[in-house]
Amino acid sequence: MALETHHCPVDSERAKDVRSRLLNVLKNETVDVLYLDNTYCNSSYDFPTREVVAQQVVDIIASHPKHDIVIGIDTLGKKSF
Repeated sequence: MALETHHCPVDSERAKDVRSRLLNVLKNETVDVLYLDNTYCNSSYDFPTREVVAQQVVDIIASHPKHDIVIGIDTLGKKSF
């Protein structure tokens, strides 16, 4: 079984959310193998804020007025942290 968390549990609230979801799904089952993707869990990565990235997207779209722009979003209606 795989459980997609759709976010990285970097703070205590998110960690509680993941733990709660895992316990709910697992019921009384045990975990034999846990795969944790911590690809970007390194202080050498310095990502811009969501606001900065959103503005960059707006600027790129605005600079191409003759293009049709389609953005696929699978996070509509999901909680954002």
